[in-house]
Order: sequence, then structure tokens, then C-alpha cells
Amino acid sequence: MRAKFQQRLREFTGFLEDEQLGRVEIVQAELNYINAVPVEAGQQGHLGRLLRAWGGTAGHHLGEPEQARVALAFTIPDVGQPPVRLHVSVDPAQRPDGAPVLFMTLTARGAPSGRAAPDALKFLDGAHDHVTQSFLELTPEAMHTFWGLRQ
Repeated sequence: MRAKFQQRLREFTGFLEDEQLGRVEIVQAELNYINAVPVEAGQQGHLGRLLRAWGGTAGHHLGEPEQARVALAFTIPDVGQPPVRLHVSVDPAQRPDGAPVLFMTLTARGAPSGRAAPDALKFLDGAHDHVTQSFLELTPEAMHTFWGLRQ
């Protein structure tokens, strides 16, 4: 994806320069990772399968929730111009065929250290490193094995 994005960005900036339409000045960049995790019907409230830190609601008088969602925000200190943040969310959803899933979305967003394309690409590279590391740190080892992840 990065190579294709870099190629398209180069084509776009080249077109703007050729047509004397100005220069691209990138003021914000964003990198998203979205993972749809299949779950059994009625299990969208059982986030422990997907998140290490989820302790559940075992003592609640109604039992486990039918659905649950989580939102986290982390500051990324070493990428771009502060503030740069990593937003993590887990939300219940359904595939087009009606099968239940949990969407885990990790979004790194902020301003690159400069406004040129190479600055944005450097931002995206750093953001990618944080997104992949965070995904591994937030999800349980059992799921890594299930997904066939290699570290």
C-alpha cells in the first residue's frame, strides 16, 4: 500500500506542478488499520477475546453485555509535530451477510514534521510502526496464534 500511495502522491504533485496549480502542503496525515474479528451471535460483548486488558463483567447481575465498545487514545511522542495521537476503538458490527463481528480500528493522526510529501511519508512510516506494535500489545497471544501472526 505504501508504494502505491507514494506513486500516486508523486503523480498528483507532478500534475499540480506541470499545470502550475501550486504545491501540495500537507498539514495532517492519518494511517488506519481496521480488523474485522468474527464472533458468535450474542458474543459482541465479550471483548476479552480481542483485548488483553478486558476483564469482563462477570459480577454484573445481568451477566455479560450483549454488546460492548471501547475507545482509547494514546499520545505518540516521537512522530510528527505534537499532538499526534493513536486512537483505538472496538465496536460491534455486522458483515453484509449478517454475521456478527468486532471492528478493531487503530488510527494514528497528526501533523507531519514538515509540509512536503517526504515529511508525510516519514510520518506514515512512524505511525505504522506504532500501530503495528500497539495492535500486538493490545491483543492476546491466543489471537496472535489464531491469526498466524509472526513477530
